[in-house]
Amino acid sequence: MDPSKSTIDLWRKEAREALRIAELAHNDGIYWASLFNCHHAVEKALKAQYMEDKSENPPTTHALLDIAHELSRTWEDGDVTLFDTLTDFAVDTRYHDETWLGKMATREHSEYWIERTNSFLSALLP
Repeated sequence: MDPSKSTIDLWRKEAREALRIAELAHNDGIYWASLFNCHHAVEKALKAQYMEDKSENPPTTHALLDIAHELSRTWEDGDVTLFDTLTDFAVDTRYHDETWLGKMATREHSEYWIERTNSFLSALLP
């Protein structure tokens, strides 16, 4: 079934909401949740773009680079880094490895990836 405009709009709205949740988690010092929601925001935005471009439902993967490669766009190196890193975060945040938490789930990383996610969404979303 082809996704409707309202479905695509909903996914874009949810991408913005996931970024907002990332910001709220960051402000509360829940950095792992901030990083997870940065991934969720970019995933929703890429899948909305996929639906718009291809008039079909997006792939069920959470691997951002795989989704991005399906789109008829040229991505900057910084975008590829964003896709790879946030995909790693989506996995790492689920398992709460103490070493990972101490190294990556920090205020500085959270601030950085929120900023990068916001910049990416600003460029991709209408």
